[in-house]
Amino acid sequence: MKEFENSINARAIIEVLGTPKEYIEKTLRLIVNGLENKKDLKVLKKELFEAVKKENYFTTFTELEISFKDIETLMNFCFDFMPSTIEILEPPNISISARTLTNFLNDLLAKLHKVDMAVKELSAEKKVLEENIMRLLRNNVIITLREAKKPLDIEVLSKRVGVPKEQLEPLLKKWIDEKFIKKQDSKYLL
Repeated sequence: MKEFENSINARAIIEVLGTPKEYIEKTLRLIVNGLENKKDLKVLKKELFEAVKKENYFTTFTELEISFKDIETLMNFCFDFMPSTIEILEPPNISISARTLTNFLNDLLAKLHKVDMAVKELSAEKKVLEENIMRLLRNNVIITLREAKKPLDIEVLSKRVGVPKEQLEPLLKKWIDEKFIKKQDSKYLL
């Protein structure tokens, strides 16, 4: 079914992930309602699925069949709504101008550069956070050993600093090498 002259009909799946369940289901309905109000596309079919729990969050999705006014509208839809999949149903062949393709590729590259920059920033922030956490944990171990006023074994030290023994042990070895703490027999001290 053609809604526009030279339209492009496609099937798309849009997913929403998060918590709580009611919030992501409402968000998905708002997305679909927003699409239904657009002038340069027409939602031909829609099916919304109930959210399901995946680990610590919920996920839901909608499958849509949409008639797009033109290729630019389809490309803008992909950038704005980031569907997980898109399948062009008709026409079987699409002609695209060099200008349209150039604009699309430049938009794609700009988005990729933005994502790349965000990943680099998050990686740098993660590194700083990890370093600070390690300093805090090391200081916590030092304070715990100082307040104990006697050497502590790994089980007691683990309970007092709140870090599982298996995770704490390699760190203790590192801090011994760095001369922050000492190990005598099977106990740790300053």
